[in-house]
Amino acid sequence: MPRPVLISLAGLGVIAVVCVIAWLYLRRRRKWEVGVALAAVAVVVAFGLPVLAKPIEDAWSPVTDGKQPEIAELAPPVPPPGQPKPAIGPGWGPPRQLFTLSHPATYSTFNSITDNSFYGDERSFYRVRHSAQDCKESSSPWRNHEKIAEGDYLAFQVFVENSAADSLDKDGSHTVRNLRLKINFPALVGDPKTGSAGQAETSAVLTAENANPDAYWFVVLLSSDSAVRLDLVPGRNRLLTNHFSPDGLEVPDSFLHAPGLQLGFDKLDGRLRPGYYYALYLSFCMKVTKAAA
Repeated sequence: MPRPVLISLAGLGVIAVVCVIAWLYLRRRRKWEVGVALAAVAVVVAFGLPVLAKPIEDAWSPVTDGKQPEIAELAPPVPPPGQPKPAIGPGWGPPRQLFTLSHPATYSTFNSITDNSFYGDERSFYRVRHSAQDCKESSSPWRNHEKIAEGDYLAFQVFVENSAADSLDKDGSHTVRNLRLKINFPALVGDPKTGSAGQAETSAVLTAENANPDAYWFVVLLSSDSAVRLDLVPGRNRLLTNHFSPDGLEVPDSFLHAPGLQLGFDKLDGRLRPGYYYALYLSFCMKVTKAAA
């Protein structure tokens, strides 16, 4: 039987019981006028219940069903980086169960909290913005799609967080192992032979042995009005955690090469416990120059 009908029948039953008790009480005290008024009110409420049943059902169904409210998608998921004919544009993957601050995961998974009060939707864990020449100062907002040109300096950032509830890791069972980051980065944007405009993707891919799923990615889109090349700025690769603060730990550029760079909270050992205290950021900087024909 539909839930609105059940709500209506249950409400009518409660109203009937209350009205009978009230009518018997008022009859003994000879208050007929009050009894008639009570009966009229009961009739109005009874006819209004079916109208109210649907809103009541909609409001309470997430609680009574034991389900979380649906969360709007950040962007359409995209196939894994490197798959033939990938879609050009920012996007995330793989499709996975999502969580909130009040209902974190019960197993090890990465960047799956959608209402991080500081960062926002963690599926968007790779981002870019324009930076000063030293790649240390910037007032530009972080973006998933950036227009670039010759002479620009671009700061890139990867956010990593084990989304399991930190209370579950007292025995270390929810600490991930062999956590690695691989950045797929284009050497060129546009066609150097013609100098024409173009677009290119760069993607960050996280992998770990005992996470579910075991691989995560986010794709950032770069576009230019002319052909340009991008080169890593030496000495600007930083891993920032609550252990490596405030300046962070300088790391090698192995995140640009297979199999990627092992990450970690206090050492590059591939281990990461759940909870925001252990979350980490990896940043690097690229210089944009004119592409040689």
